[in-house]
Amino acid sequence: MTRCYSGLHFMDLEALDAALAETHEQVSELEQSKSRLAAFQEHLDACGGDLAKLAESYKTFGLQRDGSEWTYCEWMPYAAAVYLVGDFNGWDTSATPLAQEESLPDIWSCSIPTMPIGSKYKLYVVPEDGDAYYAMPAWATRFTGPNDM
Repeated sequence: MTRCYSGLHFMDLEALDAALAETHEQVSELEQSKSRLAAFQEHLDACGGDLAKLAESYKTFGLQRDGSEWTYCEWMPYAAAVYLVGDFNGWDTSATPLAQEESLPDIWSCSIPTMPIGSKYKLYVVPEDGDAYYAMPAWATRFTGPNDM
């Protein structure tokens, strides 16, 4: 760093590039944090905008029994399609599609007429961008490892 007569300090280009790269990295991290916070706020809004309601979301989301029928509900932002797959449908990735809720497009749900208690299941997610992948249900109450399948 050099000093000129006006009292200003000048940096050489290499030091300036390093400082700018570090600043760019910090801005990128802040943008990612902001994105995660926005996603959480969307999720909170989907649960009625109240943290107490979010704490009770297990009563609505996940696999719920309604009489003789089962319903499944999941919060899945940035998904183009979501399917419930499991031993109840022969692990067919297209047999049980979830539909987006009209008022809350990040909420996906479906009805399953028959599903034996103790069935193994997971989600098959087709994102808006990228390759499809399997996901663990966020509101599942019991998980088993690959040796149990």
